Amino acid sequence: MAKSYVNLLPALARGVKDILFLNVVHPSELSSPAFGLTSYISTLINQLLQGQIDHSLESVRLAGAGDVRAYVFHPSKRLNMKALKFDTKDCRQAFELGWGDAGTLLANPEAYRTL
Repeated sequence: MAKSYVNLLPALARGVKDILFLNVVHPSELSSPAFGLTSYISTLINQLLQGQIDHSLESVRLAGAGDVRAYVFHPSKRLNMKALKFDTKDCRQAFELGWGDAGTLLANPEAYRTL
């Protein structure tokens, strides 16, 4: 079974010690989709994005990079954006939430540390 991940080994070889994954998916969006094809596709995309982060972190663990710090940050609430429908109002709200969430992350990054 092939897994999608970001190859972080070149960055680790160059001495990177901190990795920050900014996920655009709220954890509640990773559960079973509501009825409908569009909902199913959106949930599938969300799960693929999360899987890419999970597999990338696992590659760092397997590489034995014990001194690397990795942080995973999700939005504080659902962004209500649709993968198949672009809406400028939804984008503006997502950016505004992102500014607030960035402050939360910077105030206490250790709360989001996974490695």
